Amino acid sequence: MSIAVSSSAGDQFSIRGMQQPPHTDLLARTLAQVDDWPVDSVAAGLIDQGKTYYAGTVDTDYRFPLASVTKPLVAYAVAVAVEEGVFEWDTACGPEGSTVRHLLAHASGVGFDTPEPQKPVGQRRIYSSAGFELLADAVEAETGIAFPEYFRQALCEPLGFGATLDGSAGHGVTASLRDVMTFVKEVLQPSLIHPSTLEEMLSIQYPELAGVVPGYGSFTPCPWGLGFEVKGSKGTAGSPGELKGRFLSAHAIGTIRINGENGVYGTTRTHFSGQLREIAFAQEVVTGPAEIWATIEGETPRAYRIQIERVSDADPRRNLVIRVTDPSLLSATGGIVQGMSGSPILQNGRLVGAVTHVLVNDPTRGYGIFAQTMLEQAKNAVQNGAEAQTAG
Repeated sequence: MSIAVSSSAGDQFSIRGMQQPPHTDLLARTLAQVDDWPVDSVAAGLIDQGKTYYAGTVDTDYRFPLASVTKPLVAYAVAVAVEEGVFEWDTACGPEGSTVRHLLAHASGVGFDTPEPQKPVGQRRIYSSAGFELLADAVEAETGIAFPEYFRQALCEPLGFGATLDGSAGHGVTASLRDVMTFVKEVLQPSLIHPSTLEEMLSIQYPELAGVVPGYGSFTPCPWGLGFEVKGSKGTAGSPGELKGRFLSAHAIGTIRINGENGVYGTTRTHFSGQLREIAFAQEVVTGPAEIWATIEGETPRAYRIQIERVSDADPRRNLVIRVTDPSLLSATGGIVQGMSGSPILQNGRLVGAVTHVLVNDPTRGYGIFAQTMLEQAKNAVQNGAEAQTAG
């Protein structure tokens, strides 16, 4: 790993071999966490006392697709449009009753990836790329400038960085770490917009709204500013990023024998009601439509549509790559969230596996494990339990 520090004059030099500035050891340890990330290209940066520290496997000009980090940059360009008089925060925009403010704060009711309303305006925080696409269309309509070009003129050119917007205004920016850190410095000390405008952007909008942070779970409330997530009270009312359940009985229903990386296995003393399902062997699982069963609200599970995008036996914990396609689940949670692990995956009416992980950079997608792998693990648990009893 290489670590560099950029002075205010823009010069770069290696941390190693220099007289270490305050907190360098702590910063180096913090940035060293990227050493073990299982990816080919990684870059990280921190700002401390006016200096920018970098780490990673690629240089600071290597360009990454920013995915949802696109949204704060686009929101900043929209703020420039507000200050230029293109429209105001409370100008009507999007579905009936919605405004620029609603769209930036994910409170317009439009869906994650569709401009069609999923909820009434101002009722729920629905994280939405489609809402930012509506904003881009509005800027383009009012200015006569294609939004990618407006984005370049309003943000990239004055800050001197090479980020580009190609495609969705909700997730289409490509930029380098140096570009992102330049933007962070702008947010810390704004030069393109008035400090009061930035203060409004970083203030919680519609503070009472509940909603979802994709990949992390539901929060009540779910604080958000204008294009910027505001952590607020997230995480103080329970474990963040989970579907939280409650026990309905104080009585044990069985014994856990294995709590491992491939699941939890044991024996039960309780008869479970419900429909029995045939289990598909691993070689019978195919790419294509399927469904997962999960309890999102209340106490009754229901089916949600997914696509199985990849089937593999290379990694026993990640036999399946799945993508959520069900609009109701995307609207409610943004996709797969922590706490859905173990949700059954069915294809053609048969049990093919269970959800194991979510892809943090794309919460609409995740991994699953074969039902056959789970059965083999359960069989091992029974055999090991019997051998332990015999030995005892």
